[in-house]
Amino acid sequence: MTMDPPPDLTDLIWLFETEPRWPHIEELSEPYSDAAYEEQLWPCTTAIFRLQRKNTWAEMEIHPDHDQVHLIIGVGDDPLADLELASVRTVAVDKRSGRERLRIDFTDHTAAKTLWLQTKPDISLRWAMDAKP
Repeated sequence: MTMDPPPDLTDLIWLFETEPRWPHIEELSEPYSDAAYEEQLWPCTTAIFRLQRKNTWAEMEIHPDHDQVHLIIGVGDDPLADLELASVRTVAVDKRSGRERLRIDFTDHTAAKTLWLQTKPDISLRWAMDAKP
């Protein structure tokens, strides 16, 4: 299953202020430039984004075609939160009202509802959960 709708790569580049790394680009039998790889294979491949604000950083490895996100938040050299997120329905960027944050929504069969990664002015994380019987 693929995230629906698939994440907008342009929005993710805007939020993380950098182009993604493509960890599987070297494994392909045919050589690709980053732009060609992105155009032909996104969202059916893995992308890694990293953002640093002062001493705090966030790294996201996203697998839209497998409904998975690996999110790490850290300070200095130390990770503070290392989240392996599955059953991700969609990943989107919220730019409304001057916000700069990532919204991760989960499928209905999970207790997880929405995870927010704020990127400006500082990096912070907020996660809504629902109590399931």
